[in-house]
Parts: sequence; C-alpha cells; structure tokens
Amino acid sequence: MTGLVRVGVLDNTVTFEDNIISAAIEAFYQLSDHIEVSLEIGDYTLLNEKLQKNQLDMMIVVLSEQNVHAQTYDHRTPLFHEKSYLYAREDVALEIINKQYSLEGQRINVGGYASRQMHQLLNVNQYDNIKLINGWNVESGLILTMAGTHISFLPTHLIESGKYQYNLVALKEEEWVIESEFSVVLKSSKNALTPVALAFYNCLLEAVKK
Repeated sequence: MTGLVRVGVLDNTVTFEDNIISAAIEAFYQLSDHIEVSLEIGDYTLLNEKLQKNQLDMMIVVLSEQNVHAQTYDHRTPLFHEKSYLYAREDVALEIINKQYSLEGQRINVGGYASRQMHQLLNVNQYDNIKLINGWNVESGLILTMAGTHISFLPTHLIESGKYQYNLVALKEEEWVIESEFSVVLKSSKNALTPVALAFYNCLLEAVKK
C-alpha cells in the first residue's frame, strides 16, 4: 500500500489524556513503509471548506447546530467526548462566588461552535452589564482567563494537563458545563476513500475500541 492521507483536526485536541489520533497514526504507519499522514490543524470553517474542495480526505471536528445547518453529514462516526467548564482565575472566581455566582460586570468568552448553548447556560439576558466576547477560541480564552480580565468555557483536559502561571477555578460545575462530541467526518461514503485513506479511517475506529 502506498499513498497519502490528508486529515483535518480541530485545534486543541493535543492535550487529551488518551489521544486516539496519535494512537491511530502510530498503528497506521505500521501498515506500510510507503504511506504518509498529512495533518491540517484548524477551526471548523477552514477544515470544512477544505473537505468540500477535496483537499482533505476526512476531518475530526465537533458538529453542532451552528455549523451543521449548511451541510448534512450522512458519513460521520463519533470518536470521543470532551467536557468544558466555565473557568475563572482563582481571585476572580472568589469574587464571583462571594456575589452568589452573579456574572454582572464580567467579560465572558461565548463564541465558537457552542455559542448558543453558552448563552442559554449562563442566562445572559438577566444581566445589565456584561460584555460578551464572540471572537473565541480555546487558546485565546485561556490566555484571557489567566489575565483575570475574562472568564471562559475551557475543556477540562486542557486545564488538567497544563502547569499554568495562575490557578483556574471551574464555576458551578454541576450547571455550567458543555459536553462536546468529536466525530470523524467524510464528504461521502467510506467506499469512496482511497485505500490509504480507508486504512487510516479504520485505524481511528480501532483506536476508539482500545
């Protein structure tokens, strides 16, 4: 078997404790000395555009109401899940807790694929003076949260895996939580994949089982 498989991966998957993508790549390279994997890391919009233009063989992303309305994906397979909590720097978290978890006056990162869910969870319409920041991604959210100027929904694996300058605290873990499902998405049936792309796809599914 020879050839190249082109895989798009949503940013910020590297800190998963059990990273099935790395496991799949390792198993894939054991199949032949004449195969290669090309990884494209990006956001959903970029990866979806490249998949539709046949510049990727598959993408590993979170599908949501916000990004699925334009495309109906019949060829998607769930791979793993992620939890995100609303995090604040420890001193900021203490202030919020002392105010009975009122978010009045806070800058809150509420963009991304789960933007609508974030608005609903936090019931943002009840506040008169909050700033909702829409230009959100995980890395910028982490930096702004550590600055103490913002609070952000951040994935637990990112917080638990890192040694950061400031301690970050999850607020209302039972209530303010978002669960996301990562899926491998194909443009069409897996029967349309090249042999090398199909081999990698199967390695992904095997890695999930382990």
